[in-house]
Amino acid sequence: KVYIDLYQFWTKVFADVHLIGDGVDKIGCIREFSTCTLNKTYQEQLNAQDEQTRTLKYEMISIVPPLEGLVDVFINVSLTPKSENQFEVSETAWNVYDDKATPEFKAELKEIQNNGAKCTYGDLATYLAQQSKQQADASN
Repeated sequence: KVYIDLYQFWTKVFADVHLIGDGVDKIGCIREFSTCTLNKTYQEQLNAQDEQTRTLKYEMISIVPPLEGLVDVFINVSLTPKSENQFEVSETAWNVYDDKATPEFKAELKEIQNNGAKCTYGDLATYLAQQSKQQADASN
């Protein structure tokens, strides 16, 4: 599973990504990561995984230090086949706020999430293209 095992090799967004506990990528596992730009550590739990629909669902478990006003985050990532070697990636994040969250904070957080997703999946596409090219070059 490239998205877990090789995370730190293909994306510049995260400084460190690892699974807590037994290190097995399965429903219930907790992924911990930090970002290169913010001084925060995140933990999210994989709550659902469907190989047929290529869908993953995560819930944010913790953010240290916390973001005041943010109560919870739910993330749904889907891969939709477009051709034999192409997938469309969509990520939806639902944020749950408390009464301390200002409209400006909500808008800024959504922008950070959107930009982070674009960078992460753009990096993944580049990484996979490079891997395919290296495999093709090796077989010639």
